[in-house]
Amino acid sequence: MKSGISPDGGERVVTRPDLLRNVLFFNTLIPTGQVCSAGGYGWLMSVDVRTGLAPVKHAVFDGNGDGKINSGDQGLVGQMVSEGIPNKPGFLKGNNGIRQYTPNSAGTIPYRPVEVGDGDRVGRLSWEEITPN
Repeated sequence: MKSGISPDGGERVVTRPDLLRNVLFFNTLIPTGQVCSAGGYGWLMSVDVRTGLAPVKHAVFDGNGDGKINSGDQGLVGQMVSEGIPNKPGFLKGNNGIRQYTPNSAGTIPYRPVEVGDGDRVGRLSWEEITPN
């Protein structure tokens, strides 16, 4: 992610972050600077929860667009969303790994594969059924 001030200004986080292993995911939104305009864009952010920086041991998402999450993507913390303002994401784990689904103000729900590394467990840790007595 390039540093600097957005030409539109007013970048903000308006949803709760998600923690998967040691990676904190959150989205930002940047409304356009035009009065009464509903447009804007945002960023999908992913940082190491311990440092607030890009995860050091692995890349989290495909930032260079080559279709792979590898060393070429390391050091990135944000990916710009130009189609609508991103909303609260959801994560699903399947045979192809973890995918981050992010609905946006344009009415679509794009997804991206993400990697959160090895280590601590992720997702539901246990299940207990509670029945009335």
